[in-house]
Amino acid sequence: MVDDTGGTVAGGAWRPGAIVGEYRLVRALGAGGMGSVDLAEHRATGALRAIKSLPAAGEASLVLRFRREAEGLARVDGHPHV
Repeated sequence: MVDDTGGTVAGGAWRPGAIVGEYRLVRALGAGGMGSVDLAEHRATGALRAIKSLPAAGEASLVLRFRREAEGLARVDGHPHV
């Protein structure tokens, strides 16, 4: 992960301004038992998205829950109420 200046983000911590793939983190939205959610802006289009991240030392069961959630969201992609 890099910050806006192209440098590595210390400790891999997600913070506003950090670059994650094609997205720039804007601000934290919340956190819970499964991980945290950040508001991110697509660098090319400006589209805003929520990005969920797991703790760095994610347990296998947590990773499995995360994948199941992603699969469920993929099935409802494009639904007008999601």
